[in-house]
Amino acid sequence: MTVYIEYVFAENFLLDGVLLYLSLKAIHQKIYWKRLALGSAFGGIFSVVFPLLTLPIWAALVCKLCTGFLLCFFAFGRIKTKKEWGRYALNAIFFFLFTFAFGGTLMGIGGSFPEKASPAFVFGGFVFLTCVLIELIKKVYQKRAVENFVYPCKVLFRGKGAAASGFYDSGNFAIHNNLPVCFLSPDLAFDVFGEELFAAGGMEIAKTKIKTMSGEKTLRLFKGEIEIKTAEKTINREVYFAFSGNMLSREYKLILHSRIFEEQGERG
Repeated sequence: MTVYIEYVFAENFLLDGVLLYLSLKAIHQKIYWKRLALGSAFGGIFSVVFPLLTLPIWAALVCKLCTGFLLCFFAFGRIKTKKEWGRYALNAIFFFLFTFAFGGTLMGIGGSFPEKASPAFVFGGFVFLTCVLIELIKKVYQKRAVENFVYPCKVLFRGKGAAASGFYDSGNFAIHNNLPVCFLSPDLAFDVFGEELFAAGGMEIAKTKIKTMSGEKTLRLFKGEIEIKTAEKTINREVYFAFSGNMLSREYKLILHSRIFEEQGERG
């Protein structure tokens, strides 16, 4: 059996590079491409040299683990503070997790389809898993970004109230009669206003116009109050509510105004 060293190096350079890239993305660490290439190159060299060594099982395992930590060290960047050491350790953990996950999945694929387990088939599976994982990491960080701006709220109207998570939208500038306009999902609106939402003359209704990407839109407004709990205090505001049928997020059912946290006297 002939083994081409350059192919072994190139294959492991690519695989280690992808795993290092994914582990850095997972902790939201800035990627230095030269350092990433250095770590990948070291991994490629190790893959060529390691089969030539004669080591007991425990020593081979320790050698592989130390090499993994070293690859992450090369790719991570400068480490000066205790916090950076912690992030480096987390980066190394993700690197090993992705390595085991990819290895186990590809071995399972090869075992299930032995007649198709060619290098091209395995490489295709690796590319597919990489794309899935990149998309998953994006979704996780998008969800975290949303959660950072979600607050526990209570929508109040005529002594009735309903709890809901409210998303602080810095792009919501809708104002009517000098009061901010917040948007409710239809189900939350029904919980708060009930049958009066549909009864003629059942409540005071105002109208205002806002500009959207599809053009100008007229909104029906219902006056009420909102209670917002932050880490520091509980805020109560008199606001107008409008309904939004496009609110599909499960994380929140209420969109807050961009100036909802300002004192009422500060609004112009």
